[in-house]
Amino acid sequence: MRFYKNSLILTILFSMALFVAGLCTFHLLCNLFLPKAEGGFFQPMKYGDDFIATIIFSCIIGLIPFLMIQTWRLSPVVSRSKKAASVLVVILSMTLALLLRQQILTSYARSQAKSFNSAVDKVKLTYPLEQLNFEYYLAGGLIAGCFISGLLLRKK
Repeated sequence: MRFYKNSLILTILFSMALFVAGLCTFHLLCNLFLPKAEGGFFQPMKYGDDFIATIIFSCIIGLIPFLMIQTWRLSPVVSRSKKAASVLVVILSMTLALLLRQQILTSYARSQAKSFNSAVDKVKLTYPLEQLNFEYYLAGGLIAGCFISGLLLRKK
């Protein structure tokens, strides 16, 4: 029972640290994944209006340790190498989900920039950060990664 208590406390502390890291890095990640298209680029409208999106993003990042432990328990993943591989699968799936959203937004930016191409050399497409929906794609990648790693790496 003592081992379970210690691991639960460490998981909570690690989740809290990831939550704070998510709060601090949300704008950096949004700027990193904002699409770049020829003839136009996205520019966030205001950085103050995205409080809810920042909280949701941070909660998703903070849920990673809990979902990983639940994945390991439900599908029993017991070896350390398989646990490390499952963490990598989840991170990879979350990254792929964010890249998918970036490609969708890039396609949108290109179509919008083509319609304004004759008017101006570079078009600034303002788009509210909370409508970029990066956090929902991140959550989908997290769930898909947990499901895939649970299926692929379980003890047979």
